[in-house]
Amino acid sequence: MITNSTRLLLILSLVYFLGIFDHGLWAPMDTVGAGMIWGMHDAGSWAVPLLNGQPYLEKPPLMHWTALVLIRVTGRLNEALIRMPSALYGWGAVLIVYYWGRREHSPRVGLCAAFLCTGSLLYLEYSKSVLTDATLVFVVILSMQLFWWAYSRHRNRTLEFAPFLLASSVAFFAKGLVGVVFVWIPIMAFLAYRRQWRWFFLLPTLYLPVFSLLVGIWAYRVWLVGGEEYLRIIFVDNQLGRFFTFSDASLPVDPYFVHKEGLFYYLWDLPPRILPWVVLVPAALYYWFRRSAPAHSDFSVYLKFALVVMLLILHASSAKVSEYALPMLPILFYLTAVWLDTALTRWNSPFDKWTIVLAGLCAGIVALLPPLIIISLYLAPQGLLTRYTGGIDIIRVAAPRAGAMYLLAGVALTGMIVGVVGYAGSQLRTERRERLADAFPGTITLLLMIGLVFFTQCYDPQRSCKPVADSLLQQMRKGRQIALGTDAPHVTGCMTFYLQSKLPVHETFQAATDFLGNNRPAALLIEKDDLHNGEFATHPGRFAVTPIDYPGIAAQNYALIRN
Repeated sequence: MITNSTRLLLILSLVYFLGIFDHGLWAPMDTVGAGMIWGMHDAGSWAVPLLNGQPYLEKPPLMHWTALVLIRVTGRLNEALIRMPSALYGWGAVLIVYYWGRREHSPRVGLCAAFLCTGSLLYLEYSKSVLTDATLVFVVILSMQLFWWAYSRHRNRTLEFAPFLLASSVAFFAKGLVGVVFVWIPIMAFLAYRRQWRWFFLLPTLYLPVFSLLVGIWAYRVWLVGGEEYLRIIFVDNQLGRFFTFSDASLPVDPYFVHKEGLFYYLWDLPPRILPWVVLVPAALYYWFRRSAPAHSDFSVYLKFALVVMLLILHASSAKVSEYALPMLPILFYLTAVWLDTALTRWNSPFDKWTIVLAGLCAGIVALLPPLIIISLYLAPQGLLTRYTGGIDIIRVAAPRAGAMYLLAGVALTGMIVGVVGYAGSQLRTERRERLADAFPGTITLLLMIGLVFFTQCYDPQRSCKPVADSLLQQMRKGRQIALGTDAPHVTGCMTFYLQSKLPVHETFQAATDFLGNNRPAALLIEKDDLHNGEFATHPGRFAVTPIDYPGIAAQNYALIRN
């Protein structure tokens, strides 16, 4: 007999693999990573990520290695396969959170924590994109679990920390030293708080040779490819310059100088990114950190230390962006799930009651957005389409023969979401309300994901770069030599992935005219902003300019210049 927990675990798994098979590459979330994975696969390079044949040294390649393994195993290379690592790592992290809840409390708390984390918009987005952030989340959470597994056994056996030392060393390959910092600083703070001085001094001593060996092997392979310059970029510029601001000009500078935000950036940027469950977070944090809080387990103290220290790290870094906060979300939502289960069981605080009701309404509204947008786009008059979508009838472009099906799907989803929210509200008045802790987040997350799948299929022609690549492929079949007029990573990544070919880049007007002025048929892909604002604008009529023949917003940002 299949239990309710098993059904919800199956739904949790389904959520992670819905939405990765049904759309093309979207810039910039997918295209750069896709281009690097294809470049490594094409060149047989495992040490250094390559983008259009050039080294791309911004981040270590654990996510890329995972994709390459999947390519070797399956013998395929497509959009779904290169999104698979993020889906697997995001799924793996919440399974660990489920294990926390099941072991410390109950399966209901574990499932609640897993669904709260999965259904938050930030986590959902990055577990389906070709980026390294979901990989970082997994190795951080895995490392923290392995540490606790060894620490809590009270056997004083150093060998039991070996899996933790290995995993926390691999954390570097997820996103650089930030992975190591997110693991080790919270653990060291916890050991100091518990006055576990033996482990406080012994574990780092054991870690350094393990870390040095693993990273050193990779660094040696990188050195063989690019020498000291590559090592300086990877280990100095990217690890120090990116996350700190130095006034001394002789010290490392940020090679990308981005994300230099104020001290309180996360206080206003993060809450909307973790909708719809952000409403629950303040009440949960108050429950855990108030002075009169009930006694909690050592594991809970450990996770509270991890959450606080991660927040301090995020605020201390000069580089700030929402996705940097992803590793703390599993911990945050685990603590939230424990409070939610307690509040539903006791049901004696007006503040808790109103918080839960508002969170349920917020979750319903967020889940309703995709189907309501689909319905609105289908029924919108041409005047509104002209004003807000450039005149593109988005639904009918995506499904010229099945637009009504999307309308019906939107209506059906709307009805189901309203019904689920209404049923949950009625259950709050009964003694069965505690069952909502896992059932309601799980159901809403699944309905949200289904709505996003339909919306993604509608919007894919507008965001996908594949129609642009198809236009280049048509020109190549006509015998034209193809080049790019920009080396923007999102352009080179997308075009090299879809065409499975390295492409020459001619950024300057003189290089472009030399390329187009040869005796062979040639075409240059250029972004329209460069076309209108660059030197091409001062030489109209010299070459034929052809827009991409596809009614998509992304496709209309490009043009082909032919000789």
